[in-house]
Amino acid sequence: SWKALLTWQGLLMIGGGGFLVGFGARYAGGCTSGHAISGLSALQVPSLFAFLGFFIGGLLVINFVIPYLFYSVKRPLSMSFHMFGIIGSAIISGIIIVQIIKRRKIKNQEGQEIVIKDKAKTYPRYIIGGFIFGCGWAIAGACPAPMFILLGAGHTVFIVYLIAAMTGTFVYGLLRKRIPH
Repeated sequence: SWKALLTWQGLLMIGGGGFLVGFGARYAGGCTSGHAISGLSALQVPSLFAFLGFFIGGLLVINFVIPYLFYSVKRPLSMSFHMFGIIGSAIISGIIIVQIIKRRKIKNQEGQEIVIKDKAKTYPRYIIGGFIFGCGWAIAGACPAPMFILLGAGHTVFIVYLIAAMTGTFVYGLLRKRIPH
């Protein structure tokens, strides 16, 4: 709610979490959909590193930051067993589908074979960016896709999250040449 946003905890959760999600997603070259679902479905090793970064960052924040800063805040759903189950089922389904596409050499509408290119092997980028993204995900309780769903459902306070996430991606662009990849 807008009222909750006007507290330092609310601003930190929505604004700070959104900033970290945007910065981390751009640093890692993707978010949970891009790495955890699409990347792992294609058996991309860099996506595994980003995925581990997401969850290590998220679990550390959930267990060691949120309880001290937000003692009255319930842990976000994004780190619950439901979310692990949803992502897990998406990854398993994706692996099966991608393997069918590769083994049967399925073609697109133009008749060209579908080719899934390997990701660049710049592991610090995936680990650090994934960790930052995971911290933001845990603080805000939402990754990029649900942000748009929540906005569309009338939770207008998530416009702050969207602006913060876009600011995070912009700041990453400014710092890109100065941080390890």
